Amino acid sequence: MQEEKEPQVELEHVYVSYQNAIALEDISLTIWPGQFLAVIGPNGSGKTTLLRTILGLMPVLQGTVRVFGRPPRALGKLRQYIGYVPQITKIDYSFPITVSNVVLMGLIGQMGLFHMAGKREREQVGRALEEMDIADLARRQIGELSGGQRQRVFLARALVSEPKLLFLDEPTTGVDTTTSSSLYEFLLQLHQEGITIVLVSHDIGVVAEYVDQIACMNRRLIAHGRPQEVLNGEVLSCMYGPEAGLVAHGQVPHIVLPLHSQVMKPSVGRKGGEHHV
Repeated sequence: MQEEKEPQVELEHVYVSYQNAIALEDISLTIWPGQFLAVIGPNGSGKTTLLRTILGLMPVLQGTVRVFGRPPRALGKLRQYIGYVPQITKIDYSFPITVSNVVLMGLIGQMGLFHMAGKREREQVGRALEEMDIADLARRQIGELSGGQRQRVFLARALVSEPKLLFLDEPTTGVDTTTSSSLYEFLLQLHQEGITIVLVSHDIGVVAEYVDQIACMNRRLIAHGRPQEVLNGEVLSCMYGPEAGLVAHGQVPHIVLPLHSQVMKPSVGRKGGEHHV
């Protein structure tokens, strides 16, 4: 695939419904090669729906979606250049599949659905496992692993095909602080190597330190730009309600919501009479 000078993802006036309600309303968004974009917003704001729409997993009521210049469902072999890490809390870990076979699933776009893995594919899986420092887990059943280990497995699956475009949906959910920090540092390294990354996260204060673009959502696209440009009181009020505020702890911003606010449930913890996100 030649180097792209065009956008990798384009959404133009996109509307999507979910459970008979509008989940995305008039979304227009362009993602250029090499960007590191965080998608933030309250629970139910359409962040996951946005990812699934770009991936072609959700039908569009109105508007246009293009990935690598094509509709998502017409990508064909170009789909191998996309990596996807879903929310790990939505995976059935009782399924009897080994770590190496989970990672191998990331090569289906290259192999075809009914092609048996050969030496080349097994070597690709081995390299991905080594890159994520989990080669020793190759024969373990996925349900036997810790949250941090599982996240590394799903990252290996997403990266095994050497994608140009990587989507991650709340990748730090269910993992400890050390694992989260390690993950963000690894994503920053991938970004510096030229991979385009789209990250859905509730952890605004942390992602603002790593990403170069933020898309603020609450069904509509409230703002899109550099963190220092979009993380302001007006944007936060549109996303979380008028009582939301932004405070700084050193260089790291945090969203603060009063306890009686019903806009968003606490994601990290409580301190005094506030929710910190």
